[in-house]
Amino acid sequence: MKTVLTRELLKKDRAKQNRTLTAMLAFAGVFCLLCLLLVPNKLVALGITAFVALFAGGMYLKYRSLAGKHDLSRAYLRCLPLIGKKEIEHRDQDEDGTTTTVEYSLDFGENRIVQADKKTFAQAREGELFYVAFYTEDDSPFACYSAAAYEPGPDFPLVG
Repeated sequence: MKTVLTRELLKKDRAKQNRTLTAMLAFAGVFCLLCLLLVPNKLVALGITAFVALFAGGMYLKYRSLAGKHDLSRAYLRCLPLIGKKEIEHRDQDEDGTTTTVEYSLDFGENRIVQADKKTFAQAREGELFYVAFYTEDDSPFACYSAAAYEPGPDFPLVG
């Protein structure tokens, strides 16, 4: 039985993708707390804490303003075949060694590239049909689901 694509499922998947922001804010909060507790000069500790808190707050507000630009309630789906897959490896050098991150993306042609998780990327095959979710505001794709495992729900318009 296929899973029905709903707006709640899309919101849940978008929240998974945005865990980086939550982790960054948690790290900033812990850093500020430790700075206040461990730095002996409280004036310096307050200055550092204020700087980190303002920076984290600015990043959060920037993210919120960008997130408000796209309305998930007006998203639509297209059924498109997978044209290709791309795996991009990023290597960052620091004093502890090399950190490697891998970015997975699925290509649906005409600059319709969607970021995917490792599992979806590994299971995807060229020519396979996917339901690709697009923002109405700028027609940019932001999520994809295999047509073999998912079907559009009644609240999603399916555009040819």
